[in-house]
Amino acid sequence: MSDATIQLVGLNGNLLDLVFHDHDDEDWLSTSVSVRAGHFAGSYRAMFHREDVVALQQGFKRLDERFESGFEFVPTEPWLTMAISGDRLGHLTARCIARDNVGEEIPRTLQFTVVFDQSYLPELIKQVNYVLSRFPEQTS
Repeated sequence: MSDATIQLVGLNGNLLDLVFHDHDDEDWLSTSVSVRAGHFAGSYRAMFHREDVVALQQGFKRLDERFESGFEFVPTEPWLTMAISGDRLGHLTARCIARDNVGEEIPRTLQFTVVFDQSYLPELIKQVNYVLSRFPEQTS
């Protein structure tokens, strides 16, 4: 099975890539998270539940329908969280926290923002839809 990617490229030069590789019978998706924020850059492995990707899809769709509504992406395991809000000029700001050690006592995090235009939303929704089609819900 080939990888599927969600890529958020910011007007501010920052970048967030989620590359989904495979999933298990309990709908956990093995994911590579890559971040470029200012002079910081790195990547790490993370796990997201398929329902987390569905929540991301719903959030982007809600933003596309009601731009100023905003949404928070807080997955089951908080490898990456985002609070996305819009302004009246058509810009969106994703305030992100990347974590490479979920569950450990002392967290290692990188906080960054990705500023993007509302015109990016249809492509983001398309990318999320593709991830969900590549990794269908597993039936028990």
